[in-house]
Amino acid sequence: MHSVFAAVGNQSSSDFFIQLDEPNRVYFPGDEIRGVILIRSSKRIRSSSIRLRFKGKVTTNARESRMFRVFDNSVPVDELEKVGYTPHQRFAFMANLPQGTLPSIYSFNGGSISYTFKATLHSSWLPEKLSKRCAVSVNVLDRIDIQAYPAPVIRPFQTEVKVKKKKTKGIAFVDVLVGKGAVLQGKSWCG
Repeated sequence: MHSVFAAVGNQSSSDFFIQLDEPNRVYFPGDEIRGVILIRSSKRIRSSSIRLRFKGKVTTNARESRMFRVFDNSVPVDELEKVGYTPHQRFAFMANLPQGTLPSIYSFNGGSISYTFKATLHSSWLPEKLSKRCAVSVNVLDRIDIQAYPAPVIRPFQTEVKVKKKKTKGIAFVDVLVGKGAVLQGKSWCG
């Protein structure tokens, strides 16, 4: 198992991690992700559950200094009850990414698209906003189906040819191979 830990946010803790089995892998919608949530502490942990969520976030920069959130959807993955009092604990998880289209991860000057697994160590006596949290980013790409691309079709094309020196006119007949969704001089053409 490859060991890469990531703790994100101001409430993250160095003793609370999410470790993916394949942290550098690129995942597609519907793929299975496996990993473990690790809790390491010299003190006894008094928590009632761990909540693991998969989040997708798109942000856009309307101005260079401001970041606006377009959406921030959460899909609950699992909730592990009764964490217990052991100082070192491992909680294995397995989750499938949502089916359907997920936009690919992307980061540029105008904004970003990102995906993360976020875990919260919840205690019944503490508000969730104050609970310990950790996160790890997940590389997600959308599937692009290119196998159904049609073969080119022969289309007759006729044009008039004028020659300046000889003052003669002629018509040329040319067969052109044009794909089903071709682009001619920057314009889309479907025949």
